[in-house]
Amino acid sequence: MNMVELSVAELAGRPDLVLPGVADLFQPDQPDPPRRLAIGASDGDGYQGAVVIELSQDHGTAHLRSIMVRPGSRRQGIGRRLLEAAAERLKSRGYAQLLAEFMTETGGELTTAGFLQACGFISPQPGIHIRTGPFTSLQGQRWLSLRLPDEFVVAPWGNLAPSERVLLLEAASYEYPDILSPFEDDAEVDPSRSLLLRYRGQPVGWMLLEELEPRTVLFKTMYVFKRHQRMARGVALFAEAIRRLMAEGHYPNGMFFVEHENEPMRRFMERYFFSPDLRQETMWRSYRTLP
Repeated sequence: MNMVELSVAELAGRPDLVLPGVADLFQPDQPDPPRRLAIGASDGDGYQGAVVIELSQDHGTAHLRSIMVRPGSRRQGIGRRLLEAAAERLKSRGYAQLLAEFMTETGGELTTAGFLQACGFISPQPGIHIRTGPFTSLQGQRWLSLRLPDEFVVAPWGNLAPSERVLLLEAASYEYPDILSPFEDDAEVDPSRSLLLRYRGQPVGWMLLEELEPRTVLFKTMYVFKRHQRMARGVALFAEAIRRLMAEGHYPNGMFFVEHENEPMRRFMERYFFSPDLRQETMWRSYRTLP
């Protein structure tokens, strides 16, 4: 079995070698991405498996995007050999760590975890908790009726003034982490349905939404300034966004997620986002050092 690096053209149109969520990255008319490594396991009958790695710009961490072995060639150690081949190439390029993320139904069997650990990854830890389903599954819950006091005003995110943008950018150094920035990857944000929260005329929070699918909206980022968090202002802003979406009716479904480390919001999700109509998933994270 030979381990060879693959081009975009060789992976295009090969759903037997690339996971569905990654296959769209490989189109015949695309050039080879400079920050992507793809390796195939080849024998006399063609490619039996492939691994795809996303490379960071700083050469510190690489991200496992896809690994797949064709059904007839599984349980022969090909997946493990693919990861070893990738690890050797990453080490030669100066990378120190290979990250992996995978999804499971909440409470489901962690079969991927066993494979990763057998390949030198640490025991996976929960990273993100996700709920997806119709807004109607939340009807009748008391928290949906929460309202903000009169000192707060909610406006469409598109109404953010240039001076307010400057204030929020300046606050990034002490108020919120980069992962919650309203200006990261904001090209897909819906400016009319996303919300800006003002307190006595000053911006103090946001709820950013973007279309995930034609009938599903993603609750992408929510943050309320620290001095307002203990009064459940974030939950009230969340409720306001859902009420507006339900009243409009354009998106009947939503996807909600919370980082595992965000214990208050995780407990809130576990308590109130529990319905047979909601799909419950967990994204797990693991890594392997590359000494």
